[in-house]
Amino acid sequence: MTDWLFILIVATGLPLGLFAKAWARQMIQQRQPGLGLPFWIDDSRQMQAAWALVGMLIHATVIIIASLSWTALIYTVWFYALLLLSAVDLAIRKIPNEMLALMIIARLFDLIIHRNLTNLPRALLGLAAGYFFFTLPVLIGRSIGKGDAKLAAVIGFCIGIYGMLQSIAVMSLAIVTILALIMKKKRGSLKTKVAMGPYLSIGMVVSILFPLTFF
Repeated sequence: MTDWLFILIVATGLPLGLFAKAWARQMIQQRQPGLGLPFWIDDSRQMQAAWALVGMLIHATVIIIASLSWTALIYTVWFYALLLLSAVDLAIRKIPNEMLALMIIARLFDLIIHRNLTNLPRALLGLAAGYFFFTLPVLIGRSIGKGDAKLAAVIGFCIGIYGMLQSIAVMSLAIVTILALIMKKKRGSLKTKVAMGPYLSIGMVVSILFPLTFF
């Protein structure tokens, strides 16, 4: 790939990053109209620049790991969907179903375009395993948001059971680290509630970029 083409593709992340910010803002306002806008989707120049840079980072990352391919397009859709649902979850503790649907559609497109529909049962198994695994705490009386369970299921559908397990492991490590910092600063305890969507999203991104080989 020529340098100018790489720069052009990365540059398209700038307007798409701003579009993603506007979309996240719309989803939040639709669900809770009276809610004051959180700082990460306000109209400050800093946030405008931050979302534009994130968009460019997404494009640069997928081009580096997947070059010009259908896989790069799938990863782009997944990363934007994860970014948006994380922004919404942080604001209102809800994971928008449309982002989950977008990820599923991208995975189905991936299976079709690569003529790999024989892997559909495996993807469905990953979906079922993700939902089941993430709802296990309910059996011991711990509540888990349905949105979080659905996100785990979608991750299983997109990157398989092992990718889903790696995502949950990364999520758990991140949450433990954040809670430890919160407790150290005496701003919370182990019972402090956190939005799991962003941590699961980080887990999926890490699992795509640095997949573990179990067998």
